[in-house]
Amino acid sequence: MAIMAGLAMRCAINRRSIFARKNYFYPDLPKGYQISQYEEPICSGGMVEIEHEGSIKTIRLNRIHMEEDAGKLVHVGAPGIWGSTASAVDYNRSSVPLIEIVTEPDISSPSEAREFMVMLRAILVSLRITDGNMEKGNLRCDANVSIRERGEATLGVKVEIKNMNSLKAIERALAYEIDRLGQMKQNGVPIEQETRLWDDSSQKTALMRSKEESHDYRYFPDPDLLPLEINDEWIDSVRKSIPPMPLERKARYEKEYSFTGSESRLFMTNPGYADFYERALARYDNPRNLANWLFSELLSHEDDFDRLHITPEDFAGLLAKIDSGEISGRIGKEILRTSFEKKKGLVEIIEQEGLKQITDRGVIEAAVEYVLQKNAQQAEEYRGGKTKVLGFLVGEVMKATKGKANPGLVNEALKEKLDPG
Repeated sequence: MAIMAGLAMRCAINRRSIFARKNYFYPDLPKGYQISQYEEPICSGGMVEIEHEGSIKTIRLNRIHMEEDAGKLVHVGAPGIWGSTASAVDYNRSSVPLIEIVTEPDISSPSEAREFMVMLRAILVSLRITDGNMEKGNLRCDANVSIRERGEATLGVKVEIKNMNSLKAIERALAYEIDRLGQMKQNGVPIEQETRLWDDSSQKTALMRSKEESHDYRYFPDPDLLPLEINDEWIDSVRKSIPPMPLERKARYEKEYSFTGSESRLFMTNPGYADFYERALARYDNPRNLANWLFSELLSHEDDFDRLHITPEDFAGLLAKIDSGEISGRIGKEILRTSFEKKKGLVEIIEQEGLKQITDRGVIEAAVEYVLQKNAQQAEEYRGGKTKVLGFLVGEVMKATKGKANPGLVNEALKEKLDPG
């Protein structure tokens, strides 16, 4: 997965990398050190392209390295450390492997930082490296922020912000911290390197600890772990499995399917939608109608496609039956609703509940005869020139057939009976 991430983000894959021990004391790290990579990471360099304010910007990467996760502090009596009466440590994720992606200082605003995370998440989800759920901690972000005078080349003293578990939190935390650092600068207060926590409830950052330098961690090669050797065959085999990247997919959707920027962006930022769409499109060759039903109907019931019980092939089958006239669009929407209520397949519901549209001319004409006899006054009004009453009569026939009659055939049959000659 680390190799795949590196290739997707145009990193150099190092044929040899080593694991190091990063030494520090914290309750979530019981053995006193974290297995990580330092001097020789698995991936070096690289880049991520983002779309921001109508143009493409390149954010350079410094490295991608592998390390183990630490535990998680759980604060008792409050949502965060502020106001809590105690802290417990959850070790369930301790020592689970992860990759850490480090950028160069190319991001220049909170909105750019958010867009970078949007794109990074889209890439990693497309690669099936993560499901990208920030609230569950499957994708996390620590941000280093600094300010400097306009025209200065040297970066200012950096402050690290942790505990940002959503895209909105990243943008708001950075905006707050930039404003705080700016006020310190104006008031002549010296800025010191430190790590701060974002408190979502107060929308502020608070001091966590003074920031260590890399030498404080006393990195050294882990004596228990051999160097990681990667050959060209391994890299080539991984390269073949890399899917199209999000910006490529966005551009293709706009060109091939004439989607708007907002429509194609929805697919770009949600690779699960795009995968579902492309599999359905292989069975149903109407890109626009498929997208309309996906956006307006399917997403109204479920927006997390990892939980979706409907297959793309089943969804394509439903739309094909609507197009052929076997069922109406209204019935199709009811079938979708029933499917989510009962967790059944779409075509299965059509077959089990007899929801096929009535196209038998004889059956429809019999229903028309029944309605006209029951509504003789409205029939005479129509013949007398009140043509608007036709809509009422169509509705009555649809009621009589429990909504299953083909509306077009109902209209035809009624006009044949009502129009003179």
